[in-house]
Amino acid sequence: MKKLLLLFIPLMFFFGCERDEMYSPSSFPEIQGEYTHYYYTSWNGGLYERSRCFHYVFDDTRKAWYYSNLWSYTESGWTNAAKESYSANVEWKIEGGVFKRRLWENEYSEWVSFDFEYIDDTSFIIDGHLYIKDYWD
Repeated sequence: MKKLLLLFIPLMFFFGCERDEMYSPSSFPEIQGEYTHYYYTSWNGGLYERSRCFHYVFDDTRKAWYYSNLWSYTESGWTNAAKESYSANVEWKIEGGVFKRRLWENEYSEWVSFDFEYIDDTSFIIDGHLYIKDYWD
């Protein structure tokens, strides 16, 4: 009986802590594939410049890969001069016209909410940024 109990407790802990909602199908199946928002501007003959790139990879689940890279050179100097990027797997959902995301498999991660507007299967807007579907040959 003691051996059975020792086996049962770890199994209960392992399976009891899994959040089923995280592994459920996408809340918005119209969005699948890779989507990118890219913005670049320069002024004073190219002396100053600013770049912004956000990228999502969606499939038919609530897990997505998110990538961002922001850098600029302005009168105040360099911001992210090394052009280091940020990427993470995120859990995402769309509820009531709001796009929400948080870190994947992190119960302490808070949901971050953004305005969302679906245009069609090739584009949508998150937080005022237009994302266009990427097509790779």
